[in-house]
Amino acid sequence: MISDSRRTSGPAPHLGPVRAVIDCVRLMFTFSGRASRSAFIWPVIFALIVIVVASLVYHALVPATVSFGYIRFVTVTVALPLLPLGVRRLHDMGMSGWWALLWLVPYVGFILTLFAAFKRAELGTNQYDHSDPSVFGQIAVVGGFVALVGVTFAVQPFWIPGGSMKPTVVVGDYITVSTTAYGLPCFGLCGDADRMLQRNPDRGDVVVFKHPVTGRDFIKRVIAVSGDTVALEDGQVVVNGAGLTQTAQGDYVEPMEMQGLGHALPRCRTVTPLGGRCAKSLLQETTSDGRRYGILDISRTQADSMAQITVPDGMIFVLGDNRDNSADSRMAQAAGGVGFVPVENLVGRATRVVVSNAGFALWDPTGFRGARFWTKIR
Repeated sequence: MISDSRRTSGPAPHLGPVRAVIDCVRLMFTFSGRASRSAFIWPVIFALIVIVVASLVYHALVPATVSFGYIRFVTVTVALPLLPLGVRRLHDMGMSGWWALLWLVPYVGFILTLFAAFKRAELGTNQYDHSDPSVFGQIAVVGGFVALVGVTFAVQPFWIPGGSMKPTVVVGDYITVSTTAYGLPCFGLCGDADRMLQRNPDRGDVVVFKHPVTGRDFIKRVIAVSGDTVALEDGQVVVNGAGLTQTAQGDYVEPMEMQGLGHALPRCRTVTPLGGRCAKSLLQETTSDGRRYGILDISRTQADSMAQITVPDGMIFVLGDNRDNSADSRMAQAAGGVGFVPVENLVGRATRVVVSNAGFALWDPTGFRGARFWTKIR
């Protein structure tokens, strides 16, 4: 009797949990051959357990030196052997291994996992029966591992739940953040430093950072860096004594309707009924070095003026582009703002909007904003 997954013909045999996990690792360079439902399900369950445990360890140790990047590294490392296993599982169902590319598509990959876990094997022999580790398989797995680890450490995705950075990013945008833009993460190996080859952000960068008190993720625009003076005069930002130019661009109009998971309503220049046109002024702001971006002005408020202050060493001053609907560095942390943001709290620089959805969930097929797909964040 043949007792392992390298049998030469017919459906792959059922395996117990330990044997399934061992075979998954042992055959991680093997894209040919077949794998049964049990040979697929047990390693998937094991990978999920490892990822959950790693996440719990992370949350238990915060704010210790364990980094979220470490958790992503664990996730990629544990999940990588599942790719060739998934190909072999598809073979057992009589399908081409190229269908495994769907595992890279959000949500579709989850559906494919359920399908592979419950679909019965194709009876009898098929063209995928032969199992033999190949040079192609080894190159694909090693190359994939290097690429995924690189992307894991260099890029982090975020979903935008609020409107404080309109019009640059809006509710429902799914963005990428370069976590190496301001240095390479150390994961606790650089003493007191958080990054190797660390550099400060530039004025005008859109950054994601951890709130200095709550630790929650925020996205804002860097207006001033360490040593700069900054003030606001009737809505105009003044950095180092020079006012940033603001040029009127007409109105920014959006529907007066609930947005995102929080079902928040946008703020408008005038009282606007549900279903109406929510308008506010759109301006182009230009920094001293020529960087241009859009900002919104709803009305004159007390936050439009601020006495001159100097940004302390190791800190940055940030504002939301939706100036009248942003809790930012103008407000003290005790008042619900972010105050000065330590450079060490930076997660990275926002780079692109990958996809965008105006619905209440990222996967809502009725709300996709095609015009925002893969747009650069400026």
